Amino acid sequence: MSPFIGLDLHRDLCEAAISEGGRARSAGRVATRRDRLELFAASLAPSDRVVLEATGNALAIARILAPHVAEPAPGRASVGVGLLQRSRAAVS
Repeated sequence: MSPFIGLDLHRDLCEAAISEGGRARSAGRVATRRDRLELFAASLAPSDRVVLEATGNALAIARILAPHVAEPAPGRASVGVGLLQRSRAAVS
């Protein structure tokens, strides 16, 4: 099974954590800047599932991550990427 990647979003940075095989670990920080988020997104596997904290900048970050990852993890916290994917489907 693909790992779950959780992002705790802040104005200037994102704290990343990875849950895989029943274990969670810190994956460091990513600056909340487009160039840094694009670099982070490029490092993700297409099968990775990302969960974003539901906050003000979640949708903007989801737009950067969405082309690089699979569907988000289920649950209320999975707003960002899942919301973007559903909104794209509704517009099509």
